[in-house]
Amino acid sequence: MSDHVTTHGTAEPPPTIQEISLSSWDAYRPTITDIERQLGHHDKGIGFLFENCIAYRGQQSARWPLKTTLEREVAKEFTATTYFECATRYHRDIESITGREWPLPTLDELPEIVNRNAAALWVHTPAYPYLVYLRHHGFPSPLLDWSLSAYVAAFFAFEGADPKSDDRVAIYTYIETPHGTKAGFVGAPTITLHGPRVTTDRRHFMQQSVYTWCVKRNDERNDYEICSHSDVLRQPNAQQDMLIRITLPASEKRTALRDLHAHNITHYTLFGSEDALAKTLAMRAFLLD
Repeated sequence: MSDHVTTHGTAEPPPTIQEISLSSWDAYRPTITDIERQLGHHDKGIGFLFENCIAYRGQQSARWPLKTTLEREVAKEFTATTYFECATRYHRDIESITGREWPLPTLDELPEIVNRNAAALWVHTPAYPYLVYLRHHGFPSPLLDWSLSAYVAAFFAFEGADPKSDDRVAIYTYIETPHGTKAGFVGAPTITLHGPRVTTDRRHFMQQSVYTWCVKRNDERNDYEICSHSDVLRQPNAQQDMLIRITLPASEKRTALRDLHAHNITHYTLFGSEDALAKTLAMRAFLLD
């Protein structure tokens, strides 16, 4: 969500288990309340409820597909290992400039680490804190970023929208395991949701971020191929990888952003930089006041 790339190709948006078309921003809050009431928990039949992680992603056009920045910016296929090699090639430069240290595995250690942190239907990203840092600073990433806040997601949907050319914005709601279980075929693409508890860039916490990536096992290479989320999401499923799309008119941009600014959801509170402060003040001066 924190990227503002406007080139998304000709791919279609993913099919969803539910499409919610709203006519105004006023309908957004009760819609989110209803979703979280209905889908925020699951019951395993043992007498109490388990919380579901509901992730939200805002996109300025409802016509856009769900694509990672790696898909959009690099026309090449990657495995976990080949991507990791690219991502860590210049990590000493980052350490030198930022003064931060990133304890990273070597390429020789990587296969064992990836396989140790993988199950049949969940595959955890190696060097997760470092890759999250890169993701928040514009490095092409296989991580698709989401927020635990439906209102942060709405900000990213509306702030880049052009009411003259964008008909409707979209906020996606994703629940990996709405009933607490997951099934699938060995070797098929699978989406893994990575949680918020990680030591990384402060933007991660400002934006209440979580991430997904999609991979499939390649036994011949002892590795995982990085896939498109659409490989999983093209078949809507109410049992796992549940996806709901909420759309609103882009013409509601000023109303939505005024409400979000009033609740302190701004460029500055989400990014924390001087550039973001200038954007926040510009939005107030030219759009919201």
